[in-house]
Amino acid sequence: MCNLACKSSEFVMVDPWEANQSTYQRTLTVLSRIKTSLCESGLLKLGLSLDKLGNSGSMLRGGTFKVMLICCSDLIESFPRVWIRDQVRTICRDFFLVCIHRGGPDVEKIINDDGILNNFKVTRVHFELMILLVI
Repeated sequence: MCNLACKSSEFVMVDPWEANQSTYQRTLTVLSRIKTSLCESGLLKLGLSLDKLGNSGSMLRGGTFKVMLICCSDLIESFPRVWIRDQVRTICRDFFLVCIHRGGPDVEKIINDDGILNNFKVTRVHFELMILLVI
């Protein structure tokens, strides 16, 4: 389903590596593997401007590619209690963490109360998203 959903996109892709593993993989391992894979393939280079994408990057001009962890507030809520603290620090430092708030936990309080998350906090950005849920 994910492959079909991304079929028409020039810049969104599906990587089946994590699903093909026989054991659980930590998020940092997956993010690092994706970044390494994109760098080795030439799709991700330090400082590569989205302007070089042509039409597919026209809405994102002026930025650079970055591997991101996109999650909801329930995952952020689990960071202080469940995640290995050094891995949270590395994810925040080396990747971009995007939290989509859809109700539930008070994300700002969680971030402000957690030393690592608060240290890497940037500014609050609001996105309007259309989410297609296939059941």
